[in-house]
Amino acid sequence: MTTINLEKSLIRENRKLAMPKELLLINEYDKFTPLVENDALSRVGLNRTLKEGKNIKNRINRKQEQTKVFTQEKVFHISQIKGICEKYRLRFLPTQKYRGIIDNDLPNRISTFEVAYNLKCTEYNTRIVAPMESFELEKRPKDPLMFYEINDEYFYLIHKWGNDLSLSREILPLFESGLFCWLFIPLVFTALFLISFKVGVIATIIAFVLSSIIQAATWMTVDEPMRFLKPNTWNSEYE
Repeated sequence: MTTINLEKSLIRENRKLAMPKELLLINEYDKFTPLVENDALSRVGLNRTLKEGKNIKNRINRKQEQTKVFTQEKVFHISQIKGICEKYRLRFLPTQKYRGIIDNDLPNRISTFEVAYNLKCTEYNTRIVAPMESFELEKRPKDPLMFYEINDEYFYLIHKWGNDLSLSREILPLFESGLFCWLFIPLVFTALFLISFKVGVIATIIAFVLSSIIQAATWMTVDEPMRFLKPNTWNSEYE
């Protein structure tokens, strides 16, 4: 059975250090840095966006600086963690909320991490990524990832245990977005068309492709796609 390796998926996830609006402000600051402290612009209040861009850039640099003492391939940005949680319908919650199986090697991994970086892991600075069901009592493992919180944007991956995720978790978001339905509709119409008129295979393929393109284009233009599953609140403690 094909499975998903959650740690590898996390590594492949794009790191987004700032929102699009924040990136625009940073770009403005980079282009007009000498004007940030200009007295004339300050008096008329026209350098506020430049100062905002400066503050955002300083915040990003400060958070990144705090990660440099850690092994970098184990450090992940919150945007990467959010990405895999939303993709596979997982939750990212404090460790005290976890109710799944505990790996035998976990205590040793925690101790090794603490000694290496001269710090202590507590229930207030560690989190776990796992399916929602793993935050309730159950018998089988669900491929959790345990993190140490460096700051509110960066997390160190201490340990992964359990089985790889079922590939079905990659299909679930299609139902949530409505994409599966939009692609399923042309398939149904094509089948009915074939049964009713007994047309040739080539004509059937052409009809299916054209119908799929139309439906997919329609789906891309819809502001609120149909949702068949409840939204995945990836960092919520509630169902």
